[in-house]
Amino acid sequence: MCIRDSVEPFHLARHPVTVAQWRPFLEAEDGYEALVRRPRGWAPAPQRGRDNQPVVNVTWVEALAYGQWLSARLGYEVRLPTEWQWQQAATGGDPANPYPWGEWDEGRANTVESELGRVTAAGLYPHGRSAQGVLDLAGNVWEWCLNRYDSPRDVTLGGDARRVVRGGSWGSDREFARCADRGGNHPVDRDDDLGFRLVCVSPIR
Repeated sequence: MCIRDSVEPFHLARHPVTVAQWRPFLEAEDGYEALVRRPRGWAPAPQRGRDNQPVVNVTWVEALAYGQWLSARLGYEVRLPTEWQWQQAATGGDPANPYPWGEWDEGRANTVESELGRVTAAGLYPHGRSAQGVLDLAGNVWEWCLNRYDSPRDVTLGGDARRVVRGGSWGSDREFARCADRGGNHPVDRDDDLGFRLVCVSPIR
């Protein structure tokens, strides 16, 4: 369970970052090659999905670098959400909500129960949106959060401590898609059902 007394106002992206949004970061001179420190021979994972699908196989380290690059382009800070920001968005501010829409309904999320067995386009389940209109917070792909798994209040960068992942995926069942469920992955882990979305905590101009 996420431990936090209150959450300052923020803007969470309506969808996870897509393949089309990730590609310019890979191609930009000031993008991936300039910002991601990695062992020799370690390259970004190829994206086999369509442009409108969430980017997957992205490490926490790479997701941080993407936020840094995009912040420079936009002129204001965007980054991975903290776990409490993610949960606030998923529950719509009501801790009693087990899923973004309320009680479980398998037609509202891409989990194992959907029997699709793959990632789908972002936003394909509009009836699964949260009270604020945020999509795909349950199922489709797990999403990285900023903070450490074992110490939720710790949002310092660096190190190899596990980081929080939230939301479940197409490869997990509905229990993992609950708003309150939390997982932890090492910052260099990759998986074909692991992506991310961004939050903006600065005023949007």
